[in-house]
Amino acid sequence: MQKKINWEIIRKDYIQGYKKEGKLYYPSMRDLSKKYEIDVATIGRKAKKNEWVAKKEIFINKKATRSQQKSIENFSDEASKFDLECFIGARDIIKITKESIEEFKKRKEVLKSQEIKNLKGLTEIRLNAQKEAKLSLGESPEVDKDLEIHVTIESNK
Repeated sequence: MQKKINWEIIRKDYIQGYKKEGKLYYPSMRDLSKKYEIDVATIGRKAKKNEWVAKKEIFINKKATRSQQKSIENFSDEASKFDLECFIGARDIIKITKESIEEFKKRKEVLKSQEIKNLKGLTEIRLNAQKEAKLSLGESPEVDKDLEIHVTIESNK
């Protein structure tokens, strides 16, 4: 009596592989012959007739593509979170420097040399924050050339 062969399981093992020692393993036709105690030529004929080799390549390529797509999506999510953090940080720096500059403007008195240096430093910090914010939004980091800050130094006579 001829034994019943479950070709669907053998086909699935060949095309999709199976876990072996904790890793995904793609068996050869010879491996399947030993595992299922079927002549390798019989498996070869069945595989050729049903295009298992091509189906296996398609399966492996699709699996690799899905894995790559998932990696890209994960990376994209992390990059988006990072860009948002950069934008929020830049926005906060701009707000703080704006408040400090407004304080200088309210004082209506002559600025001391150190205060001028501090104001210049705040301006540089603000420009760098603006560049960072633009980068995080995918824009060119070039700062608007129209942005000007005027400092008037009055002398005591």
